[in-house]
Amino acid sequence: MFNFRLGRFANEFSRRDLHGEILNEAFPHVFWTILPPSGAEFRKGDGALEFCNRRWCDYTGIKSTPNPRRKGRKTPLNKLGVRWDRIFGRDLGAGFDTPFESLDEMWAAVIHPDDQCAVRAGWHGAQKREEGFEIEFRFKRRDGNYRWHLAHFVPARRRDSAGRIPRWYATATDIQTQKMAALKANELYEEAKAAAEAREDLLAIVSHELKNPLSAIQLNLDLCEELISRSQPVQRETHLGKSLVTIRRTTERMGRLVDDLLHFAKATCRDLGIERTNQLASGLLEECIQMHESMASEKHLRLTKGTGPLDVYVRCDRERVLQVFSNLIGNAMKFSPPHSVIEVKAEVQDSEVIFRVRDSGVGISKDKLPFIFDRFWQAKETARWGTGLGLAIAKSIVEAHGGRIWAESAVGLGSVFSFTLPRVTHANLTATA
Repeated sequence: MFNFRLGRFANEFSRRDLHGEILNEAFPHVFWTILPPSGAEFRKGDGALEFCNRRWCDYTGIKSTPNPRRKGRKTPLNKLGVRWDRIFGRDLGAGFDTPFESLDEMWAAVIHPDDQCAVRAGWHGAQKREEGFEIEFRFKRRDGNYRWHLAHFVPARRRDSAGRIPRWYATATDIQTQKMAALKANELYEEAKAAAEAREDLLAIVSHELKNPLSAIQLNLDLCEELISRSQPVQRETHLGKSLVTIRRTTERMGRLVDDLLHFAKATCRDLGIERTNQLASGLLEECIQMHESMASEKHLRLTKGTGPLDVYVRCDRERVLQVFSNLIGNAMKFSPPHSVIEVKAEVQDSEVIFRVRDSGVGISKDKLPFIFDRFWQAKETARWGTGLGLAIAKSIVEAHGGRIWAESAVGLGSVFSFTLPRVTHANLTATA
């Protein structure tokens, strides 16, 4: 839109019917006109600064000076026959000189040295294409400081008798505040990115280092239980029996935490190592029910398999998909009341198989649903129940298979977690058999 307005403005200026007072006194942007090289020097990249407005002079601190010798003559400022007295609406008397012999001198005087090559390249290219361009560069202020500006260069619409562009119009708008804000935002993004990478590296190292001593603790716990049981049967009701049970549960919980951290580190590095094979969908459901049936019984919950296709295959990593089911069923057990039912089922939809885990627990509020698959996210009321990585890991596994995962829920009405896996067609099943 700004280029369009500047183009209209340039056209009006070339028709000499615009009062120069607006350009010189009221125009809020830095404005100047350029006479491109002509004759043998045409398109060699040089040119002359023809006119600059008061804003240009005030900003740069460089003043145009009157030259009494040029009164009434066609000077470099009006060599194309422009009557500046008509444009400005008053007799300017003597012509005006600029301190620059060429446009290149002007670039060198007011544009940051690191930006001059880009500005010259843009200017040369614009002359060859005979079309406008815009560029950001640092413009030198009268106090010697540089500020970022966005400049637009637009050619006059009318051509001279030789069919060439007689002059170019340029404006520069101060964008220092926006530029600094963008640079700061980019700096903060890079810092956050580096911090996230450092955190993930730390998680991978710490979880790996914790795995070995934790395994040693569990092995020694097994040995202690076996030795004590040989000498004297340990009853759960005794103090020693309760202590062993507590140690066992604590180490198992720590083991799950370390496993989550390891899986998370691998998922972050996209190093899950998916090994795809053809798996019967109903077989996956039966296996995940068997894995969690005893735990569900302890919590007075019932796991059931819903009706669905019996002979449909999916292409997946069996162990990884069972891990997804473990996360979803484990969450369902945490939030389901005693004597309720948790249902797992599968259904076919086009080229996918949709697996669902349905519970009748407390449900999830609508404002929290968009965040439940985020890493380390937990509702405040459930923060003590896990690491906040289970659903994030499940999502990374499903997406590594080319599938999708989502949740539907309402407070007090339970939740349904669904994920998809690619279905194996009969032709593909025969080919891989």
